[in-house]
Amino acid sequence: MEYKINRNIFLINVQQWSIINWVRSHRAHHKYTDTAKDPTNIKKGFWFSHIYWMFWYSPAVEKAILSIDVSDLKADKDLMFQYDYFLLIHFFSVAIFPVIVPVFLWNEALWIACLANFTRLLANLTQLSVFNSVMHSHGPKPYDEKTSAVDNIFAIIFTFGEGFHNFHHTFPSDYKCAEFGDLKHFNLSACIIDWWYRRGWVTDRNEATKSMIAQTKIKSGDGTHWFESENILSNPQWGHKDEQKIEEFFKDFEF
Repeated sequence: MEYKINRNIFLINVQQWSIINWVRSHRAHHKYTDTAKDPTNIKKGFWFSHIYWMFWYSPAVEKAILSIDVSDLKADKDLMFQYDYFLLIHFFSVAIFPVIVPVFLWNEALWIACLANFTRLLANLTQLSVFNSVMHSHGPKPYDEKTSAVDNIFAIIFTFGEGFHNFHHTFPSDYKCAEFGDLKHFNLSACIIDWWYRRGWVTDRNEATKSMIAQTKIKSGDGTHWFESENILSNPQWGHKDEQKIEEFFKDFEF
């Protein structure tokens, strides 16, 4: 419960819709990547993926998004509370709360508080846009060369470790969104989730095995991969085309 409350607050405060609507759109993006049904289709151009997609959905995209099943999320009463009262909660957490706190707690000038909040929102939107544009256009594809998603060192740093986007599209059910979930690889997001796990706020962290990742690099990557240890290849469990194991891994990531 404590984790869910924090999750609701975090997502509202960065101006990214309700959790249910965000997940619905994100699932559609993964299911229809690089097609006419992809909400942020990079094939429509860099700037479309970067910002234009926010202003309108084509009929095909809107139909695709609405077809995505989110019944698992709607069964969660906390998520439904956020969904039902999203506009009210969103307005307070995005426009009111970040302004009144500095004004009343340390007597900040109102115009400075408003400017700081606007800068924060602009930075958040820019970070979101980077996922959809830069991470689908500039960088290597060590895990799956057929998708537009790439790994980008600039995005990795700018998004605190979530720039391993080629990995994320290849293994969307891996909680780390990357092969490595430590600070050495700038993956602050995974480190925070690990800390929450130790506190008991997170359960059932799903992740790809080292053997699974290694075999996928060989079979479907673009050749830019590297291995943490050559011993990974000495006893491979399964490869990219082992459909039974792939289905088992993705069972928690249903569209």
